[in-house]
Amino acid sequence: MRIPLVLKIIFNRRFFQAVFSFAVLIFLFYFFKSFFILFFMTSLFAYLFYVLSESIFNFLQKFIDKIQDNNLKKVLNNVFSIKIIALFVYIGFIAIIVFAISDIVPKILKELSSLPQTLSFL
Repeated sequence: MRIPLVLKIIFNRRFFQAVFSFAVLIFLFYFFKSFFILFFMTSLFAYLFYVLSESIFNFLQKFIDKIQDNNLKKVLNNVFSIKIIALFVYIGFIAIIVFAISDIVPKILKELSSLPQTLSFL
């Protein structure tokens, strides 16, 4: 008895490996679905901060290139490298978050402390 071509395609090793790989991939997506938001947000912020750092680096590089003194130019190129600029961008972002939290949290606590007085009819 001859086995039809469709059955040969379905019941070969490579097909089962592909199906198993796909099933494992779907299982991992389902298992780590709450992690993906964190991963994508991290990737998004990393990309945005890198683009911002690169823009600042290119902006500063225009001014550094106009300097005549080669020693000063080397020092400024080392000081304003893209890695150091990226570090300052991250530190600035964290400082903005800390400032926002320290500015907003006292206002929220003040509103929450006056909430029972305003809802005394309940």
